Order: sequence, then C-alpha cells, then structure tokens
Amino acid sequence: MYGCYHERDEIVRFLVFDESADRTILNDQNRSALTIAAILGNIQILKNVFHENIIDVQDIYDYTPLFYAVKHRHYSCVKYLLKQKSNPDLLCNNKTALMFCAKKNDKLMIQLLLKYGADVNISNSKDKTAIDYAKKTNNDEIIRLLNIHGQNDIKQILKKEGLEHYWIHFEENNINFQQFLNMTELDMKNIGISKFGPRRKLSLIIAAIKEDFSSL
Repeated sequence: MYGCYHERDEIVRFLVFDESADRTILNDQNRSALTIAAILGNIQILKNVFHENIIDVQDIYDYTPLFYAVKHRHYSCVKYLLKQKSNPDLLCNNKTALMFCAKKNDKLMIQLLLKYGADVNISNSKDKTAIDYAKKTNNDEIIRLLNIHGQNDIKQILKKEGLEHYWIHFEENNINFQQFLNMTELDMKNIGISKFGPRRKLSLIIAAIKEDFSSL
C-alpha cells in the first residue's frame, strides 16, 4: 500500500510480480491497494494491484474503488474497472455512481457508466433516482440521456415519439433493446414497418442514442 500511496510504480510491480504480495489485504479503513490506486487515478498501478475478490469492497466511508474513481473523474480507471465487471449499481453513501454523476453534471462519466450497463431506474432510501438528481441541475441533455436509458424499453421510446402503434412489430419479432440499437431501415422493413417515414424517424432516434457512446 505504501507504493500505491506514493505512486511508486516500480515498487508496486516488484512487490506484486516478484514477491507475490497479497493484493487482497485491507487496511484499518477497509481499503485495499486497489482502492488507493482508484482514488489517486494511477491506471498502471490500478491494473497491477487489481484482484477480482476486492473489486467492490466498500471502505468505512461506504465507497468502492469504482465510486472513488468516478468521484475523482479518473475516466481511464473507471473504464478499466467497469471492463473488469465492477458493479456500477451499488449504493455508496446512499448514491449509485450514476446518481453522483447526475448531481455533478458529468455527462462524459454518465455516458461511460451507461455504456457498461449502469441502471438508471435504481432508487435510494430517499426514493430518488439518477433522473431525479439530474432534474435538480436542469441539464436537459443529461435528463434526456438518462430518460432514454431509464426506459431502456422500445415500447416507451416508441410511445414518446408518437410511434407506439409500431410496437407490435418489435414484440412479435422478440426484438430486445440491443437489437433495436443495431437495426437498419431494411431490418425495420423486414419486421413489417412498411412506411418510409416511420423507418427514417426510428433510424434518427437510434443514431442519436448511439452517438452518445461513439467516442467512449
């Protein structure tokens, strides 16, 4: 942990790979070397001390390594932890990472969390969701982004856009949300949406959703 605190990459590598140091040890604050690396935002040390058994351990302040990385806006660390299956939906001090980012107006972090499956619909003990926190900041762009993924439901998106009568085509063909995002206008035609106008409108909706993640 000393090497992590002082960001001594070479010492950390030596201890982990040459001396087989135990990466799962916790200190008196219930923090692991992974937690410390996440707080400091050192991606190389984070990777070197990573261990799946401690990925979501909460410290005495109720925070996980992922939440700390989110809180301090260490995007590369957040992305790495999410790829390693860290749970973005854990309540840390009564907020998920998504709730925290919505409150802080951090659109880029919100996009990253959503890309890796963060649940918009989770509520805390105050019955607040990420959307509720976003509404307090009056950031229409973030509210729209969260609303789309909060629905995460084709039927609700169609209803919002005045296309609800086309829902039957998606239902009959068992189209899930991920498949919906990958649909072309030809795919829509093949499931029974014969009119050009609705197909084009749906294509634009899909493009807008996908654009939110194109750079992540």
